[in-house]
Amino acid sequence: MRIINFIIIILFTALGLAFTVFNAAPVSIEYYFGTVNVPLSLVLVGGFALGAFLGLAASVGMILKARRGQSRLRKKLEHTEKELKTLRSLPIKDAP
Repeated sequence: MRIINFIIIILFTALGLAFTVFNAAPVSIEYYFGTVNVPLSLVLVGGFALGAFLGLAASVGMILKARRGQSRLRKKLEHTEKELKTLRSLPIKDAP
């Protein structure tokens, strides 16, 4: 498994280097305070990273809500298992 992970890391590194070399053209970015020239590869990677961060930030609420629900259900399961254990330990009474 370590070899596969190492190969994947090397592959992504090579692809990243190739991406940087092929997209080295400068791009002018104009914003409110001025203009800056940066390589196209940096703009694309920055945009991807910003999108990934915003997607993660948007899903944090749903993840936390799911974890709270999971915790609540786990407590309910423990309570139900205790109740079942108690009921199983009671002696069975015959009907008259």
